[in-house]
Amino acid sequence: MDLFNDKANSFVFGGTTYNQSEIGNMLQSMASEAEENPRIGFRLMLVNKEDDKLIGFGSTKKFTEDFYPEIGFVIASARTGQGYGSEAAKGLTDLSFRHFGAKTVIAEVEPANIASIKVLEKNHYRFSERRSGVFYNGRTLEDTLIYQVNKSPDLSITGA
Repeated sequence: MDLFNDKANSFVFGGTTYNQSEIGNMLQSMASEAEENPRIGFRLMLVNKEDDKLIGFGSTKKFTEDFYPEIGFVIASARTGQGYGSEAAKGLTDLSFRHFGAKTVIAEVEPANIASIKVLEKNHYRFSERRSGVFYNGRTLEDTLIYQVNKSPDLSITGA
């Protein structure tokens, strides 16, 4: 898989840059979680249609009935700025509405991750709240922004 074999690739997720090994561990963790609880959601590999190369991954998950579904995505640094993040966010949001029957979908992002905030806003997500002390992927995030998008009664997507 070109995504992980190219040493130039790094991945920014939640405002933090991860190397190949760290991303590999994250993917293994996601795969284990999916095996343990297959109803939790979907993990998708993002592949470029033109050259059939892996460019990132995304997920949509819903931890319990009390939580809104949440999307997340990572694009290889060499492929950012080409619309892949927007395409992933749109597809994951649509999948979340259809699969979970949700009226609202959320995404968490660190304030420094301006590119992801722009992707979310392009996909009609609106700032909802700020959280502190969120534990994610083995570390505590000091500051996290929650963005959300709502599905309107006519089945279109609207901001919060």
